[in-house]
Amino acid sequence: FVEIALVTHGEATHAVHALGSGDLKPTPARQVSESAYPIEAGDVFVIIPGEVHTFSVHDEPISMYNIHF
Repeated sequence: FVEIALVTHGEATHAVHALGSGDLKPTPARQVSESAYPIEAGDVFVIIPGEVHTFSVHDEPISMYNIHF
């Protein structure tokens, strides 16, 4: 599925993990590379099908809307 995310409150780091063929989780042994981006209230971004990603929340909770289709 495709995911569209809208951040409504707070700040975090959004990490997108590039994995080796057939890998399902971003564990250090399986992870090939990672790109990390700061996100904050007002940001909108798209996560493409099959993209493994994680969020690291900063000092306060983050709120966001996610639309999956």
